[in-house]
Amino acid sequence: MFAIFGGLDDDIDASKPLEVLIKEHILEPYKQLHSLITSFTQSNPIYHKLLTGVAQGDGRAAFKRAGISSVEGEKAVETMSEAGFLRTQASYKNPDQQRLNFTLPFFRFWFAFISPIFKGIANGDYSEFEQLFANRKNEFYLRMFEQLFEEIILENIDEAMSVRAYWDSQIYIPIIVTCKDRTILAGSVKYSAQKMKKSELSILQSLTKNANIKADGYILISKNGFSNELKNTNEPNLRLFTQKHLKILTTL
Repeated sequence: MFAIFGGLDDDIDASKPLEVLIKEHILEPYKQLHSLITSFTQSNPIYHKLLTGVAQGDGRAAFKRAGISSVEGEKAVETMSEAGFLRTQASYKNPDQQRLNFTLPFFRFWFAFISPIFKGIANGDYSEFEQLFANRKNEFYLRMFEQLFEEIILENIDEAMSVRAYWDSQIYIPIIVTCKDRTILAGSVKYSAQKMKKSELSILQSLTKNANIKADGYILISKNGFSNELKNTNEPNLRLFTQKHLKILTTL
């Protein structure tokens, strides 16, 4: 639920079904929320294209996804960052490559699922939203899952100093932890009903090697746990995290 309502100044009754909560707190009060958000965006179509582009991806190549030029995009990023919607994150080893993240989960949900199809919602027709959310919610949750664990890692690994992602034109590694002693931990994330298997550790090790990253240890993050083979592996300095580590937040 935090992935949807995080940052929304409402009391959320977590005992209710998610669909009911979305209807009560977002869909039905759409006009009030729209008025609040547009007081910052000025209903500027470039800003809305950018924010939607960021919300519907993982923050990389946001200008291309939004269909706007670099000049338009850079100006929009500056304005939306000052307005409190966005922040930037540089790629590990490639600081010139940056991606955009929302400052609050609710903003990302709004621009991923509400703003692009606002007409029906404004008229009280939620069918298009329901279909869109059903089709894309796992993809949406994955990015938020990664972001939440950036914070969880900093809180649970004493030596962790910073957490970033690495990417280039071919490789994406969602978690790269720089420790206080300058050692590096590389991490992979799985958000699905299946348990993470040992083969996914091998894939992560291969990715780090191909990216010329010397990993001193590994972090595996899985929504629904790990296979027995993976849990019993003798890989040194391997740390395993599951959704249970998010207990300080409302369950996704």
